[in-house]
Amino acid sequence: MSDDFDFVPRLGKIRSLGKAKTQLKRLKRVVAKGRLGTRGRQSLAPGAVRHAGRGKIQAALARHWSNQRARRVIVKVYIARAGPTGMAGFAKHVAYIRREGAGREGERGKLYDRSVDEVDAKAFNERADEDRRQFRLIVSPEDAEQMKDLTQFTREFMSQVEKDLGRRLDWVAANHHDTAQPHVHIVIRGGNTRNGELLIDRKYITQGFRARAQELVTRELGQRRLREMAAARSNEAEREALTAIDHDIARSLSDGRYAPQSELGGLSRFDGAVVNRRLRFLRTLELAARQEDGHWAMQEGWQETLRALGRRGDIIRSLSNIQGRKIDTARLHALPTSTRCSWSPRRCAIMNATPTR
Repeated sequence: MSDDFDFVPRLGKIRSLGKAKTQLKRLKRVVAKGRLGTRGRQSLAPGAVRHAGRGKIQAALARHWSNQRARRVIVKVYIARAGPTGMAGFAKHVAYIRREGAGREGERGKLYDRSVDEVDAKAFNERADEDRRQFRLIVSPEDAEQMKDLTQFTREFMSQVEKDLGRRLDWVAANHHDTAQPHVHIVIRGGNTRNGELLIDRKYITQGFRARAQELVTRELGQRRLREMAAARSNEAEREALTAIDHDIARSLSDGRYAPQSELGGLSRFDGAVVNRRLRFLRTLELAARQEDGHWAMQEGWQETLRALGRRGDIIRSLSNIQGRKIDTARLHALPTSTRCSWSPRRCAIMNATPTR
């Protein structure tokens, strides 16, 4: 044996048993995360397909694509249960995503699936006649206008979702261009005990869908450049809707007040300047007030008002698409205020101009 590789073996009892048991326990815990619990299995009706959706796949993706350079995508998921009306309730939502004015030129929204550009809505509703639930997704890439084909993106997205879930899905989708942000409405059949229920892991719903969408958009457009990130952040400062800047402000509030000193807790110089711009803009909407000590006092319900402003803007754009002309937003501010409204005239006009959904 060469002197360069000297080593002295030590004979004794093998002590790997404890480590093996520890690794086995860890493996069991990981496997258990991707399954339904005992209580969930017992609550399922006989014959149901027990499929939870492989949460481990989305966990790895969420870590990989959660960096700031990834393209941002908003994904909203709603699980609709079959009510007393059964198919009628599901069919009503399909009709909604096909409504007039949803298309790019104000035309009716086109319903499509994995291979057909114009799907028969009646046939899809008939297949869902006895379904117990329906998964409704809204997928809204931040840079949708830059994407080559929103329909092709949706098909690739749903193809990847099917691979993650390990089963073929019955779905339809429609692209909407009637708001400031183009987006996709997707309807997935949830099945029933006879033809197999679709059960998706909660973590996949909250993170996995978004991670897959971000992966595809980032792959097509590339990672965001610092200039793009700064421009997107700056544009939100004077937007009449609830923005990411507002969420940052809300997290820093103490007793309804925002202290400029909180900017020292991690905000960069640029982010601090954007927050100050946002607060000054909110003051013009009478949603924030600068106090003598330099703090900002936020009005009660300021976030709800911003949400209402965002909905109002979407409604205006939808009507504009249908009518083929722009609607003067100033007319909405001039509407008479409600006698029950205890806010300022401007805020009351905003709320009264927004139909209840």
